[in-house]
Amino acid sequence: MREAMSRATRHLSNGEYVDAMSLCRPLLERDNYGTNAQLEVRRLLVEALVGQGDWVGSKHEIDKFASEAGRDPVYRATVEFALHNIGLTLGPYAIIGPREAELLFRYTMSRPCFIAVAKDAQGEYRSKFDILSLIMAVKEQSHLEIGRLVSLVQDAMAMDESVRDNAGWQYFAQMALGFAQRIDKRF
Repeated sequence: MREAMSRATRHLSNGEYVDAMSLCRPLLERDNYGTNAQLEVRRLLVEALVGQGDWVGSKHEIDKFASEAGRDPVYRATVEFALHNIGLTLGPYAIIGPREAELLFRYTMSRPCFIAVAKDAQGEYRSKFDILSLIMAVKEQSHLEIGRLVSLVQDAMAMDESVRDNAGWQYFAQMALGFAQRIDKRF
């Protein structure tokens, strides 16, 4: 199982989403429920589906992932990593479309397991989840949350090296701030 998971991870890193998906699906047919390995494979499958733009399949697997993770996840690191990777892929779509991807982003961010880890995030995840939360606040037009999160995201862009030195997250943070400024002219 570990070897197949490693290969699936390499495929994801190379943008080979169909190959990653084909490795994950058979692993999920085995009865490994309740294990972190099972949750990791489900995470990899969700990432493969999101990478392919399969919004319907992604939602179905996100439901399964969230159900397996639970409201207060035991395997927090897996849930954090999932939100990190899924959020970085879906977040920009929440800004620029298509509508199905935006809805999937909002749906993902509303799952209890992701709410729990985003609320209590530490380290590099704190800043990145603030960026994702800013997008949600903008989509919900929550001016209070936008006001709270804009300065956190600006600080992350300047001081948090996991955002500052990462081109993908830096660009995403800039998109989020620009989007927030269009909604709330105070920023």
